[in-house]
Amino acid sequence: MNIHILKVTSVIIIICGLFIYYKSCVQPDILTYNVQVDRNNPYQAKISVDTSSLKEIKLLQPRTINQNEKTKFMIACDKQRATPLNEELIVRCDQISWNIDFKAPLINGEDASQQNNLFIDQPEPLWLLQEGISLPRIINQNEMQVCINDGRVSRCKPFPTAQQPPLIMGFSHQNTEYEFENFKIIMFGDIEPKHAQNLLQKYNIIVSYLISVFPHDNRKKVWDLICLPIERSSGAVGGAAGYNGFVANYPVESGVFTKQSEEWLLRISAHEIIHVVTSLNNPIWIEESLAEYYAFKITEKLGVVNINPYYILDKHGSKIPHANRGLYYAEKQFKESKDMSFYPLFYIKGAAFWHAIDLALQDKEGSLDDYIRELEGLNYDDGKLPEKFEIMLRQAVTAPVWDKIKEVYLLDSSSVTQNK
Repeated sequence: MNIHILKVTSVIIIICGLFIYYKSCVQPDILTYNVQVDRNNPYQAKISVDTSSLKEIKLLQPRTINQNEKTKFMIACDKQRATPLNEELIVRCDQISWNIDFKAPLINGEDASQQNNLFIDQPEPLWLLQEGISLPRIINQNEMQVCINDGRVSRCKPFPTAQQPPLIMGFSHQNTEYEFENFKIIMFGDIEPKHAQNLLQKYNIIVSYLISVFPHDNRKKVWDLICLPIERSSGAVGGAAGYNGFVANYPVESGVFTKQSEEWLLRISAHEIIHVVTSLNNPIWIEESLAEYYAFKITEKLGVVNINPYYILDKHGSKIPHANRGLYYAEKQFKESKDMSFYPLFYIKGAAFWHAIDLALQDKEGSLDDYIRELEGLNYDDGKLPEKFEIMLRQAVTAPVWDKIKEVYLLDSSSVTQNK
């Protein structure tokens, strides 16, 4: 395995050049969101877009995880006074602009799953930009990019289409690039080199395994990995995946990286990598439960994690909301009402479901790995497993075993008594 490491600093950045060469980073034929960080206040930035080539502009609110708490954007058209974003308004402007804020992490660390814009004043300044609270979308425009600069250095990434995952983007004067055979990771975060090197060795194994299991396109990927420390005492460790990037927490003890830090960072990263890698288009319960199960599976193979999803369900299952509800019901409720109280079921009960299936297949000298690709291109009825896939599993593990697993995990039940 060859890992090519490039330490990037404000002195040797050559991909986009120093700020005086900023315009060479911007592709002239692509609509560009220029994110100019305030030199005097790194917690604020102004975003401007040259729209002089467009006959008309209609803006949409950004995609966000919480539709009930949308950011209130004040949009300026040319030099006119800024007005609230109006999705019904069609305008003609040479330039549109608005301001965004970056927040400082909480004292004990920031939960990565909250998807906030962050400024971290660590040894080198680090900005984390999230599409959902920063970037209104110009309708009918697919060729776009986002470029961040602070007057010293700049960096650009494609702005994903509305059909792709949302943008998660790191920006720093210093990051580390790791080149692998099938992908490149640009790591942001203040992790000691000895820990980072060990993590990246394991990332290579994780990605190689996951792309052997999940359907994916063969184009080489370049991912941002933003690592955020959070004190173990906070009780919150999370992650979020986006377009060619993901952010993951790792718990620390009084700021110190520990064995548990590695365990959590690898497991959360594996979960988010699956979201980034796979080309499957599944109901949300399948997306989250498969990602969570395989995060356990690969980290257990690496010897990093010695617990399985059933252990988590057995220990914590009764404490989560709707514990006795099946995954089909949870999917229906989440889809219809966006009730986030059902979401933990996808992680805990969902991962245990795939664990039970995998154990049953292993008893027949098989593996769930051999069946994942069969999900590609299948149709789903109300969020349920496709009939073709269910028949395959039923035949593989025997009807009585499948019927029991289905009853316990997918349908409403009063208890969980499946395989440990």
